[in-house]
Amino acid sequence: MCLLQANQETNFAKWQLEVGHGKHTNNNNINIPPKFQLPHNTVNTLIAHTYPGVNQLPHPSDAYFSEHSILSACNDDICDLNKVRQRSSIVLILAIRPSCIL
Repeated sequence: MCLLQANQETNFAKWQLEVGHGKHTNNNNINIPPKFQLPHNTVNTLIAHTYPGVNQLPHPSDAYFSEHSILSACNDDICDLNKVRQRSSIVLILAIRPSCIL
């Protein structure tokens, strides 16, 4: 999600806190409001939204990547994202465990 206004940031932070307190969940699934969703639920859509233009040359600088991030609770999730990205182009996400990078 790209937060454009302070009010949006506040609302998103409030929603995250509510999720942490068990609200907005159903059978261990989090119900994400449409305003927080991307148009397609795929890794490539997530990467394209988080890193716009990353597949174009010249590739962005290191500073670009320090300002864009995908948060994940588990290294296994990062490994899975890296595997998907390795099949299509460059690896964008680094994991703590080197074994995740092929």
